[in-house]
Amino acid sequence: MKTPISERALLTRLNRKLKADGIIIRRNRSDTAAFKEFGRWCAIDLKTNAVTAGNFELEDWGRKHGVLKEFEELRLD
Repeated sequence: MKTPISERALLTRLNRKLKADGIIIRRNRSDTAAFKEFGRWCAIDLKTNAVTAGNFELEDWGRKHGVLKEFEELRLD
């Protein structure tokens, strides 16, 4: 059985890790144009204020950047 990690905790871990690279992850509300264009999550470059990635799964990014371990899983609230 894997340890559940909340979406908020994973987002905090990711943002802490990516801050050194000048990137932040933001959640788009479903009633916005940004949601239609980039999906629920998007990565923003803090220097240029440009979207660098969109339409990705938070859990996948957590594993890719090493903030979500093998024994943990994202718990959707």
